[in-house]
Amino acid sequence: TEIAHKEQDYTGTIPTEFGLLTAATSLDLGSNTLTGTMPTELGLLTATSSFSVEYNSLSGTLPTELGKAVEMSAGFLACRNSLSGSVPTQLGNWVQLTQSFQLSYWQGLSNLFSSTLPTELGRLSKLTASFMVQQNKVSGAIPTQLGNLNLMQRQLRLDMNEFSALPSELGRLTGITYGMQLYSNDVCGDVPTELQALSSSVTSYWKVTTGNANLGTVCGWVEDARFPGLGSTTTTSVDYNQQGLTGTIPTEFGLLTEVTSFTLANNELTGTVPTELGLMTSIASGGSSGSDNFLNFNEITGACPTELGQLTSFVEFFELRSNGFTGTIPTEVGNLVKMSSFFYFGNDNDDTGKMTGTIPTQLGRLTSMVNRLYLNGHLLSSSIPTQLGQLDRMSYHFNLYSNKLCSDVPTEVQALSSGVTSNWHVTTGNSIG
Repeated sequence: TEIAHKEQDYTGTIPTEFGLLTAATSLDLGSNTLTGTMPTELGLLTATSSFSVEYNSLSGTLPTELGKAVEMSAGFLACRNSLSGSVPTQLGNWVQLTQSFQLSYWQGLSNLFSSTLPTELGRLSKLTASFMVQQNKVSGAIPTQLGNLNLMQRQLRLDMNEFSALPSELGRLTGITYGMQLYSNDVCGDVPTELQALSSSVTSYWKVTTGNANLGTVCGWVEDARFPGLGSTTTTSVDYNQQGLTGTIPTEFGLLTEVTSFTLANNELTGTVPTELGLMTSIASGGSSGSDNFLNFNEITGACPTELGQLTSFVEFFELRSNGFTGTIPTEVGNLVKMSSFFYFGNDNDDTGKMTGTIPTQLGRLTSMVNRLYLNGHLLSSSIPTQLGQLDRMSYHFNLYSNKLCSDVPTEVQALSSGVTSNWHVTTGNSIG
């Protein structure tokens, strides 16, 4: 019942006739000089509990048919060949496997596997030792399902590949005491707290951060020489006021979801505002004071993206002043209900950046506003919405001047004038009445 031909100096290819030995419980062809591909007929050895073709010169892919060997329990060893392609998802059928899932061994004794690691390998939940896929070209995120291998005691090796992220689920492998090796990948972000907690119990070969040059960098961040080091996962403030910046705003800013203060004011940035800025939902402030806030005083053009209405943590300095915006004021900015001061769509340019359409009624939801509402200097038309009368906390700087507004000032809005002690500018430069 055993096919035992280890270290026999065999050459040539593996005979397809091995597939006829369906009663075999183990196959060991290790440490020969076998070449060619692995025949699909090996998948007919469905009673096999251990399988070794290590230390040969086999090439090609692993046959998906091997997944039919559902009795596989004592080990699968395929290291030190030239096998390539993706790891078959069907290998996840080996749910009885308790040790030695080895597509690689020590350094230099690997294969050439690529693509991503199948999530189905998370079904190997009885495995206790030697999950070894190191030194290949496997990429993508490490499957979260590997957290199901919680009986593992030694040797989880995914090092020297091209993995991009460390899942927190690996922190479930609390039984590992030897060999947690994830080094030399393309891992970004931070080491999850749950995973780092295992370092105290792994007494030998805890190697996680070494060679992962992108650790501590937000995943997906593309380094931009204008913003050196900004992609750090610890970045909470972006302040590039008056830095002589040119070019467009990087879409990657949308990855910086922990940023609470953001300003690119007083530069020469061009192009449109990327919709990805709407993903920066932790921003509470667009700056600090004066005109040095958010996107003020650049050369940005195009429509104001509706996605900015997702920035619902904004409290102050939401300012787009003196750019080249066109189109309408998005109704979605009425979602910024925490705003208290410096809601600034005003335009101080005489010839450029004229927004059109009506004043959104949704701005009446900004009932926390206390000062500095600027919608001046555009081509806004029609009547002033009565809903602006709900901004009854306003005390100074209420500016709608120099538009194309018509009709009478609604009674509800005019009532605010008694509380706005300075800079009430509503009718000037309009066609009121």
